[in-house]
Amino acid sequence: MPVRVNDKEYALRKADFIWGFDNGHRQSIRPAIYPAENTLARKGTELVREIARCGWDIPEIDVELTTAESRSGQLFTFISSITIPHNGTLQKLGFDVSLNAACDGVSTNFIDYFHEVGSEDTHYGDKLAANSDEVTKFTQMVDQAIALLSVRPSVEGHLDYQPSGDGNLRRLLEIAPIPAPQICPTLYARVSPHQIERTAKDGSSRFFGPRLLPLSSSINKKGLHPRAFDGFIYATANPDKTPSNGIHTPSGEELVVEIKLSDLNEVYVVDGARRLETEMAYQELMEKTGRDYLEPDEAEEIFTSIARTMVPMTEYRGGFQNPTYLIGRCLLPGEPRLVKGPTEVLRSDDGIEVKLIDNKSGRKISLHQYQDANAATMERAAALAQRVATELSTEALIPKFMLSEIDADRRKRYTSFVESQLKSGERYEILDLLLRPSAR
Repeated sequence: MPVRVNDKEYALRKADFIWGFDNGHRQSIRPAIYPAENTLARKGTELVREIARCGWDIPEIDVELTTAESRSGQLFTFISSITIPHNGTLQKLGFDVSLNAACDGVSTNFIDYFHEVGSEDTHYGDKLAANSDEVTKFTQMVDQAIALLSVRPSVEGHLDYQPSGDGNLRRLLEIAPIPAPQICPTLYARVSPHQIERTAKDGSSRFFGPRLLPLSSSINKKGLHPRAFDGFIYATANPDKTPSNGIHTPSGEELVVEIKLSDLNEVYVVDGARRLETEMAYQELMEKTGRDYLEPDEAEEIFTSIARTMVPMTEYRGGFQNPTYLIGRCLLPGEPRLVKGPTEVLRSDDGIEVKLIDNKSGRKISLHQYQDANAATMERAAALAQRVATELSTEALIPKFMLSEIDADRRKRYTSFVESQLKSGERYEILDLLLRPSAR
């Protein structure tokens, strides 16, 4: 499609469109400021005006848009590049933009560079302006594209200005919500505390984790979903499980967010068990063949195994051993709920476990489990429970016997430390250590 938005994460959220010049209907967004003699800015303005007059959807011209959030929390969509034909080649014009929080959306949008598609020879604006021959070449190139557009009729709606763009652009960018069915699983995500604090002006939440796959030119992209290299909110229907992409391990400091999806746009499902299954299959193969190494294509198959199961949630019919939900858009108001309540440390035959007690449902959700039940794991569990409780402004419920064992172990370690220092001749602060062992 000639017009496309690069950032799917802002789907279903409303954004103001930045023209990059004053069309007289900018309302809350001030026009770009540039010197009148700036050829790149002037020609960029002429080109955008013609594209808009022709309805944006032009087969010969490719328009890429980017949606971004300013520091003030306001959402904007702007032109990031326009690709035009020129003498049998395709020339990509890159636009520069600045979203300034202090002025709440002051924008500059002008051509910052251009290069032939497939070529690494990029012409940057600051150097281009100093070379009259390059300016002439650039002007002729853009004028040729404008001439191509000038013979096309104006499309109705190009003067229907609203903050989100003209009538044609709004139509092209409109995304119809896909309502979640009545029977839709409640999901649970683990979100870092600093992400919880950041909520956009419209009440939406951006809790994105790492990319499903890292950006790498060496990965064979055949068969991978186009969004496999994006970051997601990782969630699961089992609140006791910590979802991940199979590559990054969560820190254990995350808070629990309950998610009730209102719409299924940009929500996907992968099988989180596929990587382990693939690893075990190749481990068995290596044992049978006497190998102690993986071939590069085998290692890549393991690395990308989870991503290769990616399907839209609307198409998921079950069958995954460990379904992990990838939410590739901001959560809308009403979809997420931060699970609040006291934390609790428990000891069982399986070890030491930290749980969060949901104030709303009373359900106990596992935050972290330590396999060994000893004073050291008790101390780590108690510290984790206290940190999470502090973030939630609640209390940490730690059994007295655990606190006693932790304190006894601390005293034992401090005594051992003091004795070792005395034996080595280091007497600094020994008296202080003896008087205040719990302070260390």
